[in-house]
Amino acid sequence: SVPVPSGTPLHDLAACSRAVVPRLPHAFRDAARIVTATAGHGIKPGVRLRLWYWLNRPTTGGELLEWFKGCPVDPAIFRAVQPNYTAAPLFSFGMADPLTARLAMLPGGDGEVKVPGLAILSSVRVARSARASMAGDQPERFAGLTRVVRNAPEGTRHNTLFWAACRAGEMAREGGISPERAEAELVHAAMEGGAKNRRNTEATAREGMKRGMGGSA
Repeated sequence: SVPVPSGTPLHDLAACSRAVVPRLPHAFRDAARIVTATAGHGIKPGVRLRLWYWLNRPTTGGELLEWFKGCPVDPAIFRAVQPNYTAAPLFSFGMADPLTARLAMLPGGDGEVKVPGLAILSSVRVARSARASMAGDQPERFAGLTRVVRNAPEGTRHNTLFWAACRAGEMAREGGISPERAEAELVHAAMEGGAKNRRNTEATAREGMKRGMGGSA
């Protein structure tokens, strides 16, 4: 929900869109887009829209979360599993739809939005944060684990990641490494190395970290 600018009619989806787009990253501001009203737009307070854009390359939910930090965007839509209902609402008890139209297509100077290289920027940020939280020789030890995961041959990636996560969990148990940051970097290394299923990769890293921190690996 974004506060309605003075003089902006809620039934005018184009005007509502123009009012909120400046709150998004600059690349979106002049791009063509489709605007749809959510079920709550015109009923609940504020501007409540879905804005549809065409990006110039595939992106991950993590990239988009990083890109939209500080913007009034619902982060749930970028998660791996999140139902999003786009149909118009049904009204009962004699209530009328306050909107005459729930979809608008707006042309723009750019037919697609250029996505910056946030995957690289995000991985560097995570790696630096993880290493900054380590003590003694642990940065080198942990870097070795990520190299092993990244270079694991196909068919061995799952077991290699689990082994590396167990070792990282042991390091976390000693107090020299952040488990959350270590897990994120191991997942990133596995994906860079060719892992296809991010959800399974995250589950493997999480289970290995848990086993290592429990001391039973």
